[in-house]
Amino acid sequence: MSVFASEQLLAAQQAHLNSLLAMANTALEGIQKLTELNLQATKSALAEGREQAIAALDGNDGGSAALAQGASLQPATEKALAYARHVYDIAAGTQAGFAHVAEAHCEQYGRALEAFAETFVKNAPVGTEAATALLQAAANATSGAFGALRQVAHQAREAAVSHLDTAAAAATGTSRSKA
Repeated sequence: MSVFASEQLLAAQQAHLNSLLAMANTALEGIQKLTELNLQATKSALAEGREQAIAALDGNDGGSAALAQGASLQPATEKALAYARHVYDIAAGTQAGFAHVAEAHCEQYGRALEAFAETFVKNAPVGTEAATALLQAAANATSGAFGALRQVAHQAREAAVSHLDTAAAAATGTSRSKA
């Protein structure tokens, strides 16, 4: 029996292709959501600009137009923060989708590596105990590295959310309650 079975190679290639397609779909979904958000923001800005222009033209003096424009600054800041938050949410959701696909692929890769090491150990000729032990140690180290990478990615996401919440609270002068 050959350790390098063609069925295993074909299965690995299919798994890689499935992961690639899943990531491409995740990216396209993120792009679609961002495009929809930008279209919505553009429509809203155009409608508000129209209303402000009409209000400015209806005003009899320049003071009322300046007052109306000044009054729109606070809502504009809040809208900009809401827009930034939506963009971040879309990016975070897309990144989470990528992380999910990558985690599943890494877990599958780890299982395949462990199965390969096990098959190799079973079929190894006498006298190759050191090489088989090295292969098993490499498989264990790879599994540990995947777990560490997953933990670092989770911590980075948490830090990014915390920093965004802090920046939004500082910009609006209020503190956000944690969801």
